[in-house]
Amino acid sequence: MMHYKKKRLYFYGAMAVVIFLMVIFILVDQKRVNNNRKTNVADKPMVLLQNNKNRKKQSSKSLIRIKQMKQDDVNKKDMPNPRVVQHINVTKYRALSSGRRLENKTNVPRLTGHFSLPVVRFIYLLQSDGAKLVVYDRNKKKLLGQLKQNSLSKDVDVTGMSVRTRQITRDLSSEQRQAYNQIVKNHFGSVLPEYLMMLPKELDARFWGTLTELLRYRGIALMTVDLIDFNYMEHDNQLYIKVNHVFVKGKKINMNVTTRFI
Repeated sequence: MMHYKKKRLYFYGAMAVVIFLMVIFILVDQKRVNNNRKTNVADKPMVLLQNNKNRKKQSSKSLIRIKQMKQDDVNKKDMPNPRVVQHINVTKYRALSSGRRLENKTNVPRLTGHFSLPVVRFIYLLQSDGAKLVVYDRNKKKLLGQLKQNSLSKDVDVTGMSVRTRQITRDLSSEQRQAYNQIVKNHFGSVLPEYLMMLPKELDARFWGTLTELLRYRGIALMTVDLIDFNYMEHDNQLYIKVNHVFVKGKKINMNVTTRFI
């Protein structure tokens, strides 16, 4: 009996020692972990602080960027395009050379036809007996015709310079404009309707100004264009031009942009 009690005491004692050692091991390990944490923070306090600041700055910058992007989207929706004044979907309408309105349609653009306009260079040659207007096709390197001018509204020496149509036609009288239109018409055929060929000076400047702005909107200079393919139309007493494509140095560039006269 006594022997049994001694064995039981030894067992309980061994269990107590094991539990005691386990508790000590756990406490020592916990203390070591705590010391390591304190040591890391103490060794790099500025780095941790700087990282926290950087995170805050990045998050604030991201929020500001997101807000700015949202505001830009709102501004883009509210702000009209400064160059292309108004877009009209005209692809579903067929061109009518007679100028009649489409059947069973109300308040739709009236397409007056599809035209191709070669861009020509015009050169003033000043002579002692007056001025001579030489119409020169820069694409075919061909002289189209000559128009003698006895008087110019502006006394400008442009000898040897190439100027655009609106700069030339602005200085022409009505008779000279008719002769100029006839030269272009004889060479190119009916590339423009009569009422476009005989546009008033103010409207003629708007016509070429509109084409110039449309091309500039796509990063194309008018003087680099060989041919402009466009539709001319009328809508609610407003004149519109739809530029289909242009040729620059023999390369076709699709435009498909519609705008009213500027």
